[in-house]
Amino acid sequence: MNELEIKDVIEQLSNNLFTISEYKKYWLIRTQSGSLYDLFIDYKIVGLDHSEIKLSEINDICNENNKKESLEKLKQKLSNYYDKFDLDDDITPRKLGLIAGQVYKFYKELKKGDIVIIPSTNSEIISFGEITEGLIAELKPEEKRVFDYDYPLLKRVKWIKEIRRDRLDPYLYKMFTNHQAICDISSYAEVIERSLNDLFVINDEAHNVIRVEAEVVKAKDLFGLGFELLDLVDEFCNHYNISDVSSDDFEVSVNINSPGNVDLKSKTKKGILIASLIIATMGGGLEYGDFSIKTNGIPGLITSISQFLDDRSQRIISENQAVTNDAMKKDIWNKYKNSLKIKDPEELKDFLKQFDKNQDLPK
Repeated sequence: MNELEIKDVIEQLSNNLFTISEYKKYWLIRTQSGSLYDLFIDYKIVGLDHSEIKLSEINDICNENNKKESLEKLKQKLSNYYDKFDLDDDITPRKLGLIAGQVYKFYKELKKGDIVIIPSTNSEIISFGEITEGLIAELKPEEKRVFDYDYPLLKRVKWIKEIRRDRLDPYLYKMFTNHQAICDISSYAEVIERSLNDLFVINDEAHNVIRVEAEVVKAKDLFGLGFELLDLVDEFCNHYNISDVSSDDFEVSVNINSPGNVDLKSKTKKGILIASLIIATMGGGLEYGDFSIKTNGIPGLITSISQFLDDRSQRIISENQAVTNDAMKKDIWNKYKNSLKIKDPEELKDFLKQFDKNQDLPK
């Protein structure tokens, strides 16, 4: 591929990176100290154990009033319920307000496409899921026998991933200090997404998450990989005159847990894409044969990156006779991949294959 073709493919790829919607929200939903965790997982459902108000009444209140009016009417319904059955001597206006807020959030604000997080007993396992229905779920007969609420507040979920607490990003620990039944945790959006995805764009910033699986991480290896990778990005961009990308624009967030994540990020999407392509090509995760030969785009780009790495290694060999042929294009991986146990970039490969497939579809 020539320089213009390489630039064009990189531009197209960077414009098609998985982008998180600005309207997407994130919620922590409690499981009554873990007692509901297995139920939610097995039936692919999340819910609130509040049966004080009928669903038909919640529907009327929340759909016919603004938020402030809805909360007031929900509080009044709750107050009437507790007064009628004399259930709680400690109920206060503040507690009524909290319950009303939880009901409103779950019914009205928890929407299709939002991410929910639920903890198991003692928060030993944290599960991440995506809401698949914006409305209260219609229960199947077998589900009605399991859920013993009279008027359950339930929504369906597609469970995506579970993470042991000791593997969880430390930046997420603080969210568990909130003990409400449902809590908006959208301020943790970036941290949550990097726990779920390897290559994505959020808030106009591209991220490439390098998964480090080693139980013991040597600082020299971790920082050495970062230094050499950024150096390679600059060399590649200089070689192909990609003037709007520089490693100076990159930032990094490091999860100090072992295992952990290295989140390489930049406002320049092309830079992050190039870094991820270099990592994958060095590690043998991308090969020409993985893609269709009908288009020269992806295979040609992979070949160009591989050739660039080969030429660089040959230059190192010629400049330093002490370096042998072992310093070919996988030199960085030989130094760092095994010691850091870096996970192969399967998400990048899937993205490239889908892009390659779409390019071959009839226009």
